[in-house]
Amino acid sequence: MPSLKIHEEFSLEKYGKKFTELHQWMDEPVKIHGPSHRRYRHDIKETPKKAKELFGEGADLVCIDHIILDRVEEKNTEEKVVTIVARITKTLDKILKEYCAFTNKSKSKVIREFVKESLIKHAHIGLLKQWGEDREFIKEWLNNPDKWLCEKCDYNKNVKIYHIDGDINNVSPENIAFLCEPCLKNLQRFIRKFNPKEKFAAWFFFE
Repeated sequence: MPSLKIHEEFSLEKYGKKFTELHQWMDEPVKIHGPSHRRYRHDIKETPKKAKELFGEGADLVCIDHIILDRVEEKNTEEKVVTIVARITKTLDKILKEYCAFTNKSKSKVIREFVKESLIKHAHIGLLKQWGEDREFIKEWLNNPDKWLCEKCDYNKNVKIYHIDGDINNVSPENIAFLCEPCLKNLQRFIRKFNPKEKFAAWFFFE
């Protein structure tokens, strides 16, 4: 099981905040139930909602990360360690060496961290895809604005369609969300805060 410190470090790097109380709350049942504590407060659909109610904006996303990290760790302990040999370009190897020197980490550690983070990102995309597949009402709603409710808070005033990828012509269920103005503003504020250093670095050094 990933330690509290690991969960805190991941949250701090991704969101700029450790969310210590949230992680402690999620793992609190371990005191009574031991290794089987993940039957409690680790439901991928319900626990994030409760986390947001208790700990505020963004806590639901941190909660999902916590659950995914735990599941990745469980999978790792179930399987034998496999050595993977990968060939990378000289340019990528140079960047990797520079990053290792800057962070004072070994190549193997950096690669493991990047692989784990990449898997979590793919898991988020998987959740989004599943979410889209479960929304059979979308086609009906598109032609009937009177039925629109905010999918985040259930408010029924000033609800608009939000296109996740920015393409207003893409109305596939996994690409649109119905959001009220307050939730839309909260989303836009959250997106602006999300990994600003990473976005700047990608633009500054590679674009």
